[in-house]
Amino acid sequence: MLETDKDGATTITARVAGKDQRLTCAKDGWHKDRFGWGKLPQQPAAASGAWCEEDCYTAKVCFYETPYILTLNLKFAGDAVTVSSEMNVGFGATRDQPLVGKAE
Repeated sequence: MLETDKDGATTITARVAGKDQRLTCAKDGWHKDRFGWGKLPQQPAAASGAWCEEDCYTAKVCFYETPYILTLNLKFAGDAVTVSSEMNVGFGATRDQPLVGKAE
């Protein structure tokens, strides 16, 4: 689910392994919080995001105490969303398999 507040910040909420994960992305700048992704545990992160197409939202997440930057692309089609992710560096593959979710 995507929710945008009056200041233009967008919060992405996804249910992963039975728990809601939330990521708030600033529109014009960076929103600092704690976030984890894949094998990266919850840690300080800053996120920014915007609509890159009518049906695609892109978020950048900087784990600013590490060298890692995550790019998330959320592509919407009907009641489904496909999430593609890529890290800037890694000791193996930097792209994960896309995840597909459906609205409840």
